[in-house]
Amino acid sequence: MNWAERWLPANKEERSLFLLAASWFFCLLSSYYILKPIREAMGVELGVSRLPSLFLATLLTMLVALPIYNFLVARLSRRWLVISVYQFFVTCLAAFSLAYQGLDQEGRLVVARVYFVWVSVFAMWSVSLFWSVAADIFQSEAAKRLFGPIAAAGTTGAIASSLMASQLSGKLGVVGLWIAAAAVLQLAVLLGVKLEARATQLALVKIGVGRREAVGPPAGGWSGVLQEVLWPIVRDLYRSPYLLGTTAYICLVALAGTTVYSLLNQQVGLAITKPPERVAFFASVNLAVQLLTVVLQGVLSARLLSWWGVGRTLMLLPLAYVLIFGLFGWRLNLTLVTGAFILASSLAYGLTVPARELLFTVVDKSAKYRTKAVIDTVLFRSFDWLASVGIEQALKQQWLVGYLLGLVAVGVGWCGLGGWLGQRQQQQAEEQARNKSAG
Repeated sequence: MNWAERWLPANKEERSLFLLAASWFFCLLSSYYILKPIREAMGVELGVSRLPSLFLATLLTMLVALPIYNFLVARLSRRWLVISVYQFFVTCLAAFSLAYQGLDQEGRLVVARVYFVWVSVFAMWSVSLFWSVAADIFQSEAAKRLFGPIAAAGTTGAIASSLMASQLSGKLGVVGLWIAAAAVLQLAVLLGVKLEARATQLALVKIGVGRREAVGPPAGGWSGVLQEVLWPIVRDLYRSPYLLGTTAYICLVALAGTTVYSLLNQQVGLAITKPPERVAFFASVNLAVQLLTVVLQGVLSARLLSWWGVGRTLMLLPLAYVLIFGLFGWRLNLTLVTGAFILASSLAYGLTVPARELLFTVVDKSAKYRTKAVIDTVLFRSFDWLASVGIEQALKQQWLVGYLLGLVAVGVGWCGLGGWLGQRQQQQAEEQARNKSAG
């Protein structure tokens, strides 16, 4: 076995597909993490009072986009779906660049509002489409070996682009960064098309899978969404306390995370006045989050899940937020909020996400996919909006300390929920193992 086989256990054909998929994901997350700090800086410029309306607009946009996306899924091959979706986003970046250069300050604020919403939609659909195509191309056994390294390639791209944005934002400006992101995203399109062509050549694409089944939820406009997605999840949650608890846990992640993000937005607005410096600041914060996340994913995640179990691992994030909100009630400044944001985001991505995904391994397969789709598009963004409204009103009415103490109490209950979910997950996993042995 040579060094390449030891580093990546795959045959020659799989390695060619892996390199294309990893390069595609590297470019995709590189593009996103160039765009993300610009969004955060524009959010600061718009002000904390605007965040609730921006998060609400994001939620409504996703609700409108869902049936449109389903329409495309039902009628396009995977290759043309990739081209259509990604080229749309590239075209949007070109339009943002032209509009930003040709408008006055008031017009640029309108662009900033649209862009803030657009980035959230771009992030969700572009990443979701990538993993859908990857799941279609790689067989299950190969996916177990290769999806981890592919995800690591994406994280590497995020780190590289965060570092670039933090160093070059002052020289390139907003428009320059948009052009750079568009160029990287265009390269991602080419790599995606190349991956599809190579997979077809190797006959590894799943022959016989319908175009609607290949990516995304069922099509059929709003009637299809209501009948085939939203109603079944209401029924599933009503029937399963475990699934309801899992959903509540994930929604609380959104509530707490957006609260800290909103406070960071406010503190940056008070401390940093120049837009290029804000972009550089947020790029540096993203870089710190990604670096710490890589350490947690690579060193601690698997060990903690093995030693402590799912429940105790799920308790770490709410415990961190209990500490964070308690400290915020005592003192609030940019340094403290920045450190809290980096810590909480790293814990969420590095430890909570792997533990959270394990919760779904013991639920019904159809309920699993329906539930996750609605959580990611509707419920998660709903709690983003609720958190932004709560913190905006707390700042306006000057009862921030009381609001934060309330979140401390929520965090204690959230911690107990994480422990309970871990116990139920273990019980259901053991029950499934016994049923499998008996069968």
